[in-house]
Amino acid sequence: MNKHPFTMRQLFHLKPETLEKRITIFYAEKQDAETLLRLIIVFQVRAALGTEGIEKPCCELVRNLYIQKEYRSVPAFKRFYYQFEGYFSQAEWQEILQELFPFLPKYIAWKVAQLLVRIDIATMHRGTVP
Repeated sequence: MNKHPFTMRQLFHLKPETLEKRITIFYAEKQDAETLLRLIIVFQVRAALGTEGIEKPCCELVRNLYIQKEYRSVPAFKRFYYQFEGYFSQAEWQEILQELFPFLPKYIAWKVAQLLVRIDIATMHRGTVP
Protein backbone atom coordinates (compact mmCIF):
# COMPACT_ATOMS: atom_id res chain seq x y z
CA MET A 1 0.00 0.00 0.00
CA ASN A 2 1.38 3.37 -0.95
CA LYS A 3 1.44 6.29 1.44
CA HIS A 4 -1.76 8.25 1.39
CA PRO A 5 -2.10 11.93 2.34
CA PHE A 6 -4.64 11.39 5.13
CA THR A 7 -4.02 11.17 8.85
CA MET A 8 -6.24 9.08 11.10
CA ARG A 9 -7.65 12.30 12.52
CA GLN A 10 -8.68 13.42 9.04
CA LEU A 11 -10.18 10.03 8.17
CA PHE A 12 -12.33 9.97 11.28
CA HIS A 13 -13.09 13.67 11.90
CA LEU A 14 -13.65 15.32 8.52
CA LYS A 15 -17.21 15.73 7.32
CA PRO A 16 -18.24 12.76 5.16
CA GLU A 17 -18.77 14.94 2.09
CA THR A 18 -15.34 16.54 2.47
CA LEU A 19 -13.62 13.21 2.98
CA GLU A 20 -15.37 11.68 -0.02
CA LYS A 21 -14.31 14.64 -2.17
CA ARG A 22 -10.69 14.39 -0.97
CA ILE A 23 -10.57 10.64 -1.58
CA THR A 24 -11.87 11.21 -5.11
CA ILE A 25 -9.24 13.90 -5.72
CA PHE A 26 -6.53 11.60 -4.33
CA TYR A 27 -7.56 8.85 -6.74
CA ALA A 28 -7.71 11.26 -9.69
CA GLU A 29 -4.13 12.37 -8.97
CA LYS A 30 -2.49 9.05 -8.02
CA GLN A 31 -4.59 6.40 -9.84
CA ASP A 32 -3.76 3.95 -7.02
CA ALA A 33 -6.75 1.60 -6.91
CA GLU A 34 -5.52 -0.57 -4.04
CA THR A 35 -4.95 2.36 -1.68
CA LEU A 36 -8.28 3.78 -2.75
CA LEU A 37 -10.11 0.58 -1.78
CA ARG A 38 -8.37 0.54 1.60
CA LEU A 39 -9.34 4.17 2.23
CA ILE A 40 -12.96 3.44 1.34
CA ILE A 41 -12.98 0.47 3.73
CA VAL A 42 -11.72 2.78 6.50
CA PHE A 43 -14.53 5.14 5.51
CA GLN A 44 -17.00 2.23 5.80
CA VAL A 45 -15.68 1.41 9.28
CA ARG A 46 -16.19 5.03 10.24
CA ALA A 47 -19.74 4.89 8.88
CA ALA A 48 -20.47 1.72 10.87
CA LEU A 49 -19.10 3.18 14.11
CA GLY A 50 -20.49 6.68 13.75
CA THR A 51 -23.94 8.21 13.77
CA GLU A 52 -23.59 10.30 10.61
CA GLY A 53 -25.78 8.06 8.46
CA ILE A 54 -23.25 7.41 5.69
CA GLU A 55 -24.78 4.56 3.72
CA LYS A 56 -22.41 3.81 0.83
CA PRO A 57 -19.29 5.98 0.93
CA CYS A 58 -17.76 6.79 -2.47
CA CYS A 59 -20.45 4.72 -4.19
CA GLU A 60 -19.96 6.03 -7.73
CA LEU A 61 -16.19 5.70 -7.52
CA VAL A 62 -16.39 2.08 -6.35
CA ARG A 63 -18.99 1.22 -8.98
CA ASN A 64 -16.84 2.71 -11.75
CA LEU A 65 -13.74 0.86 -10.55
CA TYR A 66 -15.40 -2.54 -10.36
CA ILE A 67 -17.29 -2.14 -13.63
CA GLN A 68 -14.07 -1.19 -15.48
CA LYS A 69 -12.35 -4.44 -16.31
CA GLU A 70 -8.82 -3.03 -16.39
CA TYR A 71 -8.53 -2.91 -12.60
CA ARG A 72 -9.75 -6.43 -11.91
CA SER A 73 -6.20 -7.78 -12.03
CA VAL A 74 -5.32 -5.79 -8.89
CA PRO A 75 -5.21 -8.31 -6.00
CA ALA A 76 -7.08 -5.94 -3.67
CA PHE A 77 -10.15 -6.19 -5.89
CA LYS A 78 -10.46 -9.90 -5.14
CA ARG A 79 -9.42 -9.48 -1.52
CA PHE A 80 -12.01 -6.82 -0.67
CA TYR A 81 -14.83 -7.62 -3.12
CA TYR A 82 -17.28 -8.68 -0.40
CA GLN A 83 -17.09 -5.21 1.18
CA PHE A 84 -18.85 -3.67 -1.81
CA GLU A 85 -21.72 -6.04 -2.61
CA GLY A 86 -24.31 -3.48 -1.51
CA TYR A 87 -23.07 -1.01 -4.10
CA PHE A 88 -24.42 -3.07 -7.02
CA SER A 89 -27.68 -4.61 -8.21
CA GLN A 90 -27.95 -8.40 -8.08
CA ALA A 91 -27.36 -8.77 -11.83
CA GLU A 92 -24.32 -6.48 -11.77
CA TRP A 93 -22.92 -8.33 -8.76
CA GLN A 94 -23.23 -11.70 -10.48
CA GLU A 95 -21.40 -10.33 -13.51
CA ILE A 96 -18.61 -8.92 -11.33
CA LEU A 97 -18.24 -12.23 -9.49
CA GLN A 98 -18.08 -14.06 -12.80
CA GLU A 99 -15.31 -11.72 -13.96
CA LEU A 100 -13.34 -11.89 -10.70
CA PHE A 101 -13.67 -15.65 -10.24
CA PRO A 102 -14.19 -17.21 -13.68
CA PHE A 103 -13.62 -20.80 -12.52
CA LEU A 104 -15.86 -20.62 -9.46
CA PRO A 105 -19.08 -21.92 -11.13
CA LYS A 106 -17.20 -24.89 -12.60
CA TYR A 107 -15.61 -25.65 -9.23
CA ILE A 108 -18.97 -25.47 -7.45
CA ALA A 109 -20.58 -27.73 -10.07
CA TRP A 110 -17.72 -30.22 -9.66
CA LYS A 111 -18.10 -30.21 -5.84
CA VAL A 112 -21.88 -30.70 -6.14
CA ALA A 113 -21.33 -33.61 -8.54
CA GLN A 114 -18.88 -35.19 -6.08
CA LEU A 115 -21.40 -34.76 -3.27
CA LEU A 116 -24.19 -36.32 -5.33
CA VAL A 117 -21.99 -39.31 -6.17
CA ARG A 118 -21.19 -39.77 -2.47
CA ILE A 119 -24.89 -39.58 -1.58
CA ASP A 120 -25.73 -42.05 -4.35
CA ILE A 121 -23.08 -44.51 -3.17
CA ALA A 122 -24.22 -44.15 0.43
CA THR A 123 -27.86 -44.82 -0.41
CA MET A 124 -27.21 -47.52 -3.04
CA HIS A 125 -26.90 -50.33 -0.53
CA ARG A 126 -29.36 -49.03 2.01
CA GLY A 127 -31.71 -51.71 3.24
CA THR A 128 -29.49 -54.62 2.23
CA VAL A 129 -27.76 -56.95 4.61
CA PRO A 130 -23.98 -56.71 4.43
